[in-house]
Amino acid sequence: MRKYLLIFLLVIWSCKTDQSLSSEDIQKQLQTMQKLGTSEFTIKKVYFIKDYANYKIGRRKNVTEMKATVVAGIDFSKIKIEQIDHKKKTIVLSIPKSKIIYVNINPNDIKHIPLVSITRSDFGIDEFQKAEALGEKLIRNKIKDLKILDKSSKNAVLFLRTWLTTLGFETITINQYN
Repeated sequence: MRKYLLIFLLVIWSCKTDQSLSSEDIQKQLQTMQKLGTSEFTIKKVYFIKDYANYKIGRRKNVTEMKATVVAGIDFSKIKIEQIDHKKKTIVLSIPKSKIIYVNINPNDIKHIPLVSITRSDFGIDEFQKAEALGEKLIRNKIKDLKILDKSSKNAVLFLRTWLTTLGFETITINQYN
């Protein structure tokens, strides 16, 4: 994240020296940023796994808690400058839709609390791994429910508007494409 912030600050600083940049110069500066995470979320998920066997006495349950960091943003190298007019101070850009840059589930942020009857065997490593895979799936489904990509797209547009305003553009049109 620090790398992206440093690149962003360098781009802003380099843009203030020359207010009449060509579209090629702006395109190069956008491409140097590559992927910019415009939204970061922390998602915590708690879920239960129950194992009731009809032929065994007792119950086995596992409570799993997972925490994931989700970063979404756009690929700045795919931004297209459709039109630029320095005299009228207008610019038209097309940006790609936001996508998930990464989902990080730190192993230290995964907690298993097995609740096992004395008559049953403990959960094995393979069962914990299956529980973790289920947790990752639940977290990825939660990403869709939280509309993280929509929020990330709005943040990317806000970032670009601010940046282009510092370059001296007054009329900024930003379109999204798939």
